[in-house]
Amino acid sequence: MRTLPTKCSDDEIRNLVIEWWELIAAGKYKEALEMFAHKDDGGIVWTPETLKEGIATGCSMEPPRAKPLSLRKQKDFDRIFKAMNVDREHLFGLDPKKYIGMVHFEYLPMKPYIGALTARFAILKVGRNQLTLEFHDAHVM
Repeated sequence: MRTLPTKCSDDEIRNLVIEWWELIAAGKYKEALEMFAHKDDGGIVWTPETLKEGIATGCSMEPPRAKPLSLRKQKDFDRIFKAMNVDREHLFGLDPKKYIGMVHFEYLPMKPYIGALTARFAILKVGRNQLTLEFHDAHVM
């Protein structure tokens, strides 16, 4: 599990999420899933296979329709990077003893385009001075 110091910058969190997506785009779902904690909810148990299917279908769990593309190769990479919402003010109902925010990563590049694919992560406390991300889901907005 990858961690960062609690006082890290939002850009450091964004870079960690980009690293996760690049593993997805390379077909390395097991490695991507091992980067962070993950929350099994909504009837989905996250495995490399369900992550692959969930990303390809926007978590509708229908037959895969799209292939993830590398973010680093996108012409609008800077816009996508800066648009990633790292929110350390709102917990969206999460337990403040365990969590310190959320990350919403929208408009993940897919071919063919299946809509505004978004990945959601909670920012999870690890000990006193560390954080990690907890993958919640991917869905089409």
